[in-house]
Amino acid sequence: MTKLTRRERTLLYAMFLILFAAGAFLLARPLAASRDAAQEQLAQDREAAQLMERQIALAQTYESQISACKEEITALSGSLPAPMVSNRADQMVTNLALRHRLTPVKETISDPVNTPIPAYLSQPAEQGSAPQGEEEAVGALTTTEIELQAYGTLSNLQNLLEEIKDLPELRVTQYKTTVERSKDEAGNASSRTLFTIHFAIYQYQEGE
Repeated sequence: MTKLTRRERTLLYAMFLILFAAGAFLLARPLAASRDAAQEQLAQDREAAQLMERQIALAQTYESQISACKEEITALSGSLPAPMVSNRADQMVTNLALRHRLTPVKETISDPVNTPIPAYLSQPAEQGSAPQGEEEAVGALTTTEIELQAYGTLSNLQNLLEEIKDLPELRVTQYKTTVERSKDEAGNASSRTLFTIHFAIYQYQEGE
């Protein structure tokens, strides 16, 4: 066996150090990339967790505001009757006309129209952070329109209007007056007044 000189041993040792350093560098590159990816993922997870905490806090705030809004709407709507069937609405308006000496001759009732009442949030907890999806409806306002034709006098109509002016569930939206003139067989002239009155009945339907 040939004995290595000191110079050859030094060269082999240097070559071994170079190979070791190169191997360590090549091994360290993927480890550094994995470390950077892990740090980036950790930062994203922390940001997602913070966002989730804010959303949970907002949800709790919105729930309390919606609950308060429901209570307020229920209190305000307590003066309105529950939705009624057509014959009850018909009877309500007919009895009102008869009570004031108006003689009904024709009545037309429209289909009820439901208008959902959403839980509006007057003071959101964070600007631009409204809850996603459809707004929750706390109830619905049901409007039924009735057209009544009845004979009578202007004072009869004025008495009717006076009675209902303070009723929250009933309104006269408009009315028209038509004077009908005629003559009897003897040629005597007579006239009578036909009122076409448009009523709106407001009712409240609680949400589920």
